[in-house]
Amino acid sequence: MKFIAPLTSTEQQQLEAAYKNHSQHRVRQRAHAVLLNAKGYAIPQLVEVFGIGRDAISAWLDAWAAQGLRGLQDEVRLGRPAVLTEGDLQELKILIDENPHQLKMAVAQFEDKSGKKAELITYRRAIKKF
Repeated sequence: MKFIAPLTSTEQQQLEAAYKNHSQHRVRQRAHAVLLNAKGYAIPQLVEVFGIGRDAISAWLDAWAAQGLRGLQDEVRLGRPAVLTEGDLQELKILIDENPHQLKMAVAQFEDKSGKKAELITYRRAIKKF
């Protein structure tokens, strides 16, 4: 049976605040699991409560023991590198400002200048940032 060390009053307050108020659902769920474990709930019981595998719950408890509240937060996940850099976006903005109702023409001009090619939806997403 795996149980965390007894919680101090400060840790208890941190976990309760995270469980009730944190902006991310996953952190709230993990804080709740740590609180229940501190009250005597074993991992098999937590598996039933949260519907998550025992390895995941064990990892949550280990992360709490090692890093505290920071260990319950998700790590940064990197996606695909951006096709357009900030400089590209600025150039594209200038071209679109010249021809605001002709996106395809501005995109064609940008692709001729930069040599970069992307899908039209990529350019539309970039425009929405402006």
